[in-house]
Amino acid sequence: ILDAHFRQLPVHVDVRAVEWHSRVRARGLDQNFAALSTMPRAAPSEMRAFAGEYLMDVLYYLQPSYGQLILDEVAGQMNARYAAYMREHPGFRGGVSIVGHSLGSIIV
Repeated sequence: ILDAHFRQLPVHVDVRAVEWHSRVRARGLDQNFAALSTMPRAAPSEMRAFAGEYLMDVLYYLQPSYGQLILDEVAGQMNARYAAYMREHPGFRGGVSIVGHSLGSIIV
């Protein structure tokens, strides 16, 4: 799309993803909410998966200590990606945009 419609504009898009979910969960935090994430076997497996993957993330984020852990993880990864970009493009003097999706839009 950029080449087709914005050929004359000096635009460069570089997407660098931040994936905090698996790193935070790898620290064993799931154990703290194990009782909340268990649903009766009668519940559809999709519902159990949704609760385990998404609702638990909101519960993590709303707890002050876990929310701070998530913020620290995201900030650390963002700073590392920015530093890597600046090493790769030492003359860069442009702006940086940050976009989050779902809970990530609240985190950033």
